[in-house]
Amino acid sequence: MRVQLAKDIDENEIKESLDKIEIVEDGEYMLIRKAPRLPVYNDDGDYFIDVFSIDYVEAYGNEISVYSQSKKYRTNYKLYEIIELSTHFLRINKSVVINQTKIKEIKPSMNMKFKVLVGDQWLDVNRHYYYKFKDTIGI
Repeated sequence: MRVQLAKDIDENEIKESLDKIEIVEDGEYMLIRKAPRLPVYNDDGDYFIDVFSIDYVEAYGNEISVYSQSKKYRTNYKLYEIIELSTHFLRINKSVVINQTKIKEIKPSMNMKFKVLVGDQWLDVNRHYYYKFKDTIGI
């Protein structure tokens, strides 16, 4: 395991402490997994956004659009690469990947389909992804 230390933490003190580490509810230090970030861009510039803040990702032709907190970005990543960044991502049709923690509402639709409200957008789960969606969400 690789660990990045904040600038105000003494490296030698941490190395010595690791030999006698004890997991407790209220300790001196808290170990938090660093969230993966996705490089994105829009007309205002280039950014890195936390993958857990992404609502959904949509492919249209060669353009991959990332929707996060009512903002639209573009990225050079492919849909399958974005899915690999987190277990929270779930493909719901050929061109859309959603963050399943951002689902607000699910409505059944005709012919083995669902409509899913993610952020402020209704998205379609098509028949090909119907059973995987049901199994993953637990419905």
